[in-house]
Amino acid sequence: MSSTPVRKGLWNLSPKQSSKSPKKTFKDAAKIIIETQKANDEYRKKKERLKGEPYSAVVEGLTGAQGTLAVISALLAGFAFSGLTAVTPEDADRVHPTVAALYFVTTTVSVAVQLFVCVVCTLLEQEGKVARGLALARGSDAASSYEYEEQLKGWYGKQEFAVFRTQIIWAFVFGVPCFAFSLAFLCLLKINQIGVAAACFCCFAFVGILMLRYILWLNEMFRVGVLGMKGKFSSPRVSFVKKTQLANEEKERKE
Repeated sequence: MSSTPVRKGLWNLSPKQSSKSPKKTFKDAAKIIIETQKANDEYRKKKERLKGEPYSAVVEGLTGAQGTLAVISALLAGFAFSGLTAVTPEDADRVHPTVAALYFVTTTVSVAVQLFVCVVCTLLEQEGKVARGLALARGSDAASSYEYEEQLKGWYGKQEFAVFRTQIIWAFVFGVPCFAFSLAFLCLLKINQIGVAAACFCCFAFVGILMLRYILWLNEMFRVGVLGMKGKFSSPRVSFVKKTQLANEEKERKE
């Protein structure tokens, strides 16, 4: 048998590979090393971005707030519907037809609007919790978690979705004074003493107008001061604000 030693390293190549020059082989190896380094750097960047609060947690918090809105809407719809069923034909005949018509209209609108807000906000809360659960299910896989968080940003931050959520808030806002006026007209239907009925009507009507005024004021303060909304249907800037920008804004407020 021949005692010729086996050549190792770059010379231990197939006939096709051995035709390449050592310079070209080193160039290919360097290219592979550079690509591997880039992939590792990208992985580290994704992992660093996930060190803070993930966007799925932000979505869960926002949709949880909408779930609270669903509970309030359900209560208002239930109260309004119970008042609607309590009115008898004799009550409606005892007052002016316009008063009865206004009561039925305001009550129906109040129940319909609040029921719509309740169902939609409940579904949004459920989707937010499911999204958060799916994010936790990915565990420590940084690449998969990063892609999923970016996917959530595309879903929740979509412009038409933001417009729809804003419209839900406006429906709730204007449904509250509608509920108050429904109670005001109910007083005229159910209370026999004209003076007492008028006083109760004025009380509920005043509260309804006052609630509308302060709800709009509080909502506008929050939208502009906290969410950074400029237009009527602009989407919130949650999680898209860089830490440096937040620090600059905090510095400006202190100054």
